[in-house]
Amino acid sequence: STQSTGEHKGACREKQARESEGCLVFKPVSIKDGVVMEQEEGEGRDRKTKVKIEIVYDTKGVRSDYPMTVSDKARAYQACILPTEEHYSKLFQLITEKGYGAVTMYFEGTIKPGQLVVNTNRSFPETW
Repeated sequence: STQSTGEHKGACREKQARESEGCLVFKPVSIKDGVVMEQEEGEGRDRKTKVKIEIVYDTKGVRSDYPMTVSDKARAYQACILPTEEHYSKLFQLITEKGYGAVTMYFEGTIKPGQLVVNTNRSFPETW
């Protein structure tokens, strides 16, 4: 069967809404020589990347009261998720149950001009 243009657009909008439900959007920063700088607004197309979200831990174990770190492999894009943020608890549980070493998990990300979008519905079990 064939879809009309209106039906096709409606199906696309529904798919985008489903996919964006688990997305976190960050204004990424760069850290150079200990100084935090906002990432410059980039030019060009969106670029897919693998993103690591990591739970902070210390000698006492995993810390649910510390921010989680977010970065791409090159650490060109970095952000954090504070314990007070809405998605923190869900991500913390997901990473401790299914993550690499119970502290790290890798997700599909998209680098857009001035944004790092992380799709928490699409994870990877392996490391970089």
